[in-house]
Amino acid sequence: MSLLQIRRSLAAQFDEEPRDIAIVAATIDLAHALGWGVVAHGVETAGQLARMPELGCGFVQDFYLSRPVTGGEVSALLDAGSLL
Repeated sequence: MSLLQIRRSLAAQFDEEPRDIAIVAATIDLAHALGWGVVAHGVETAGQLARMPELGCGFVQDFYLSRPVTGGEVSALLDAGSLL
């Protein structure tokens, strides 16, 4: 699957700037029209996290969800059923 990435600088201001919300929504719509998934980088608040799926963004990442982890730590999280 091809993925389009929403930059951290845009996602980080997502709660504050209505114009940024419109840009993110249009970007997600375009990606979906092309058959691509969307990942948002820079999701740092509960509000940003809640809003992304509402707009159709299927993947998010940043420190709000988890600090960077090693491959071994990912394996342990998977074994424990801690990853979605």
